[in-house]
Amino acid sequence: LGRLEGHRERLGFATSFLSNQESALDSAGSVRSRAQELASQLASESMGTTQRTQAAEEIFALRDQLVNLANSRYLYTYLWGGATDNNAPFQQLPVPPAAISEGYSGAGYVNPATGIASFRYGLD
Repeated sequence: LGRLEGHRERLGFATSFLSNQESALDSAGSVRSRAQELASQLASESMGTTQRTQAAEEIFALRDQLVNLANSRYLYTYLWGGATDNNAPFQQLPVPPAAISEGYSGAGYVNPATGIASFRYGLD
């Protein structure tokens, strides 16, 4: 009977974990849809500089939302952490001085598993 209760608890955890993953994916889909809308608008020649700047700011905010979704947790476990579910899949990093001198500003993100970095590019 005790083993059955243990299986029931693990099944409950797995069900809730998957539900949280599904919710995060739904949210990511909404973010992607908004980014696609903005990309279509930005492709139009009728947008002025101010509108393009505002759209770019929104795109960066959408990227930050996606990073937060990628780092979603259920209880104390990262939903997308894989085998290292106690480490955030994406970690925010300060922009290195060399990147700043090349025009990058703000914060960057790096995927520790791949080492691939994404930095915000700003025109000052």
